[in-house]
Amino acid sequence: GKVVALAGAVRHDNHRLEMVRVIVHPAMRRHGLALELCDKVLGFGRTHNYREVFLVTLSSFAPARKLYARGGYQLEKLVPYPYMVIPFLSDIVYLSRKCESTSS
Repeated sequence: GKVVALAGAVRHDNHRLEMVRVIVHPAMRRHGLALELCDKVLGFGRTHNYREVFLVTLSSFAPARKLYARGGYQLEKLVPYPYMVIPFLSDIVYLSRKCESTSS
């Protein structure tokens, strides 16, 4: 088998888990893999008693922001990109979702 998608999780502190590097091979996009990975990271957070999963992206990455919104992640804060002015690097977007179990 080949790796076609991946996501990581990094302990930020005792209560927050950071989701990092959600990546799906271009040929495998639009099949729900990224959202499935986001759910797996959230499930890991629940299993290990984290209160919240958060992630960082850029405001110019509209498809990623749309994906995370579909996964229930909400805007936590918006921070101007601090390092240099580059047209495609707009604001830094912090999104988060509680790890509480949901019953649907």
